[in-house]
Amino acid sequence: MCSMHSPCIFACALLLITPPHCTAKSNGTSSPLSNVNDTRHWRSLEAALGVVQSSIHHDCVAHFRHKSKNHLNVAAPSLGLNTTNSSEIAERLHMKSMLVCQQLIFADDNSTNRVGRLASTAGATAVVLYSDTLGYLTDKSVLKVSTQSRLSATRSKFKYAAMKDSPLFIVLGRLDQLQVHHQSPTCPQGLKTRHNSLKALGMLAVFTFHPDLYAQIYIDADAAIIDYAPAVADYLALSLTRQVDVVATSNWEGPILANGGVLIFRNTLRGRTALAAWWAYRCLTHDQPGLWRAISEMWPGWEQTKQEEFWADKTPGVLNYVMRNHELLRQRGGIETRFPCEGACGWLFLKTGCLLEPVELPGTLLISPMPFDPMGNESNGTVRKMDALQHYTGLLYHDEVGQFICHTDHLGAKTCAPHTTSKWKDKTGEELEQIKQKERTSQLCRRCVSFVNFLLSRHRCEHDRNNTIINACECHGALAPEYTLMQNESKVIAMCPTCLDKKLRRFEIPL
Repeated sequence: MCSMHSPCIFACALLLITPPHCTAKSNGTSSPLSNVNDTRHWRSLEAALGVVQSSIHHDCVAHFRHKSKNHLNVAAPSLGLNTTNSSEIAERLHMKSMLVCQQLIFADDNSTNRVGRLASTAGATAVVLYSDTLGYLTDKSVLKVSTQSRLSATRSKFKYAAMKDSPLFIVLGRLDQLQVHHQSPTCPQGLKTRHNSLKALGMLAVFTFHPDLYAQIYIDADAAIIDYAPAVADYLALSLTRQVDVVATSNWEGPILANGGVLIFRNTLRGRTALAAWWAYRCLTHDQPGLWRAISEMWPGWEQTKQEEFWADKTPGVLNYVMRNHELLRQRGGIETRFPCEGACGWLFLKTGCLLEPVELPGTLLISPMPFDPMGNESNGTVRKMDALQHYTGLLYHDEVGQFICHTDHLGAKTCAPHTTSKWKDKTGEELEQIKQKERTSQLCRRCVSFVNFLLSRHRCEHDRNNTIINACECHGALAPEYTLMQNESKVIAMCPTCLDKKLRRFEIPL
């Protein structure tokens, strides 16, 4: 236990005093940075670890001030910090270094001499968030079409970690000198944003400084935990052979391989190597293409020359490759899985890039953006559905939130934390809910019928742009119908059960 008077370094951090017998935690890595002249060294795990070791501090704790819902205190003895002032932290880091701070958990009491402690990292799954400044994480401004702010999102993560007795880490700061002069064989254009892929480096730092962690879930600043029941490790456990090192979800609108706002990484050599590759492959404005390339390198038989062609494009062909070859990738990896995305799932995935069910690949589990059966193809229909990781249409079309994390990107708050419009201000709670249910039912019917008609028109969800196949359909439409593949009859049955008109409830789509 750590208290304001304990000799433990993390309690002492609150007083900016480090007793002589308190030492910083070892980073657990002593591998030499060998082969620096190797043409592949720039994207290696060793190269990324060199940046972590030289540029990131970790003798730091963070906690919300007693009786304060708004003030997040950061204490780092080596930097002389014990403050809630974002500018003071930024000035000390000077955009040349970063800081990893672990949540200090206090008992929920009213005493002035509160006792705090750090959650154990041994075998644990950590919650990780990144921001270049502390102020960004504690901004009280309401996010797009939402009741949520970045402050409330940050507090939700602290609350979840404390409830689960899981360690939580905040990664702060920027490395502008490194970013401004960034060049790599795959990014001659350089970077357009200074914070590009710093979250990947921060996640690697958490594993480096806490090598006994089992895994971590990274959550963007604009994403809040809204269901406190799920355990992060349960998503990794969906793999029968426990071979999955990255868990990710697509968008609720235009499909992509993996949205970088909520990610689970397992603390394995392959997981850490993927984080290092993601950091190395940073380019231009968006950090997700580097993530997609790092993930694709987990797949046996993937040709490097193919990666060079598409990885830096905003909407690269990697998703299109997975749509057509996920079965082949599993065969190459010798993977036994409950989530092969067969039947209607495989048919829709190939047509749209949208997943009705999770699909497992070597090292990777792509979660569908809707609640799913955790037993997959072994299901007998009796197991409660598991939350989508994020990006379920939820309260947009349904009467349930249905997701672990509410990510407000791309107006995503509509699905999980929407504003109540002023036109309903005079309604009672019960009246308001009845109105909302009626609207959701109607919207889901319209969206469902619209997409079925699109499929019946023989239009395609994909087209070529700059020699890259991209997807033009949106998953909140593609996932609205209920599908049954009738392979022997060469057709798919698409159902829109919320439609009041019976003629709009059932359609047959030729294969």
